[in-house]
Amino acid sequence: MTYRMPFRLLVAMVFLAGVAPAAPLSILSSTLPPATVGTAYTQGLTATGGTLPYSWTLESTLPAGLSFASDGVISGTATTPGLALFTFGVTLTDAAGNSAFATLSLAINPKKLAITTASPLAGGIAGVEYPHKILAATGGFSPYTFAIMGGSLPSGMTLTNGTIEGTPVFPGNYQITVTVTDSSGATAFAPLAMAIKGSTTDLLISEGSAAFSLSQGAGAPPATQVLEVQSSVVSTQLS
Repeated sequence: MTYRMPFRLLVAMVFLAGVAPAAPLSILSSTLPPATVGTAYTQGLTATGGTLPYSWTLESTLPAGLSFASDGVISGTATTPGLALFTFGVTLTDAAGNSAFATLSLAINPKKLAITTASPLAGGIAGVEYPHKILAATGGFSPYTFAIMGGSLPSGMTLTNGTIEGTPVFPGNYQITVTVTDSSGATAFAPLAMAIKGSTTDLLISEGSAAFSLSQGAGAPPATQVLEVQSSVVSTQLS
């Protein structure tokens, strides 16, 4: 006995046999490219399987300055660096309602470490206490540690806890190279110059400024402004 399959049923079976089921939904992204403080960042997440379109949901928080969109794009400008990787969770949902979860990681790098103190430093006078100069840096991970790697300060002066201080003994032009090390061990350096003058009867203002304005109809000048002054003659006064 011969059985003949109906044509419509045969066509349906052939059609179904040629359709492969959708691959399981899976998030491919894991460790994202690092972001840098102060630099615009854009990174899209990737996935495979399931049924398009996808919808992404952030399950925790991102580093300060960054935002998350439902299309899986992370963007913004990070504001705070981190010594460790920042981790956060995301959920992916496809058009069929299937979902997948993943924990992602992202490094937030600091700005490049650099010494920002300008050269030359304020001048000084031999035999007169030098106005303390606090060195400054930016980038990297604070706190910073400063040291002299080349040259030397005038006799009588030191660099202590990032501050140049003391009383120079001899006049002259001095050159030093200062290094800064941050808490992660990164380093940067910068050359600094300083001129020390001999004692004279001239009044020298090594650094400082004062500014004020008078409103219309003012009947008196503003409060007294104070300047830091160096002089080799103790009795010399600024009037």
